[in-house]
Amino acid sequence: MNHSQRLLLIAFLVGVGVVLAYVFLNWGEGAFSIEHRIAILVLHQGHYANLLGQSGYGLYTDEGIPGVLLGLIAPLCLFAAAAFVALGIKARK
Repeated sequence: MNHSQRLLLIAFLVGVGVVLAYVFLNWGEGAFSIEHRIAILVLHQGHYANLLGQSGYGLYTDEGIPGVLLGLIAPLCLFAAAAFVALGIKARK
């Protein structure tokens, strides 16, 4: 595999990871408002959250367990594979 093919593979892995994260993850308010949502990262949950109808601001998924697997775990694996290929280029030089 030559240098251009490696760069194309790295760009493809990162691109697919970004698209999966964009499709399956949501950012905003309401991480706990519906019972089938899974909160991944909650940045703010105020003291008066129940009175104001706000229930957490952060990163969540509406797709349940498949959303976590395809929106968080798969992109992390793809980014790790891209980093592995990128570091393999530097090791050969």
